[in-house]
Amino acid sequence: VTEASFVELGIGAVGVFHDVADTMRDDDVLIGWVVHRLLDRSRKVTVDATVIERQALKLVGESGHVNLERINQLACQAAKVYARLCAHPDVAALQTQSCLFEVPYSFHDRASNRGGWGTPGIERGTIDCLIRSPGGDVTVLEFKTGTQRIEHSEQLQCYIRAARAMFPEAEITGRLVYSEPP
Repeated sequence: VTEASFVELGIGAVGVFHDVADTMRDDDVLIGWVVHRLLDRSRKVTVDATVIERQALKLVGESGHVNLERINQLACQAAKVYARLCAHPDVAALQTQSCLFEVPYSFHDRASNRGGWGTPGIERGTIDCLIRSPGGDVTVLEFKTGTQRIEHSEQLQCYIRAARAMFPEAEITGRLVYSEPP
């Protein structure tokens, strides 16, 4: 269904609400994307607000998804979310751990029903952060920049299964890390 279809049906106002909702959702997605890139690129938690804002501004500009009037506003929002995440003890611990960020995976998941008819499917995705302890244990960190939702826990469980496929001999744990308090 296109916007023209709505206009033909005489429901052009739906398009207006759709555009506003898309912009809000797109802003949240962009802020999440920028925060994840800041975590990945810094490899060391940065707390200097000026540095964070400058890096966020560069990333928002590189995204190509924002008009010039909104770049500063979204970069500042992303920098604030990043700072809140960095204050979390699990994120602060990244400075002393061996970490992999944005780890892609693809595996045959027996717990998935993507194959239909109750058959296992292939799961694909990207894990935000894997921490490997000196003893070989692996922790999956899933960073969330929005509000808590039930499906986040399901997503984390899938990432844990993916990590088990990558590291079959390791003890695997996982944690959701929110930028907002519950």
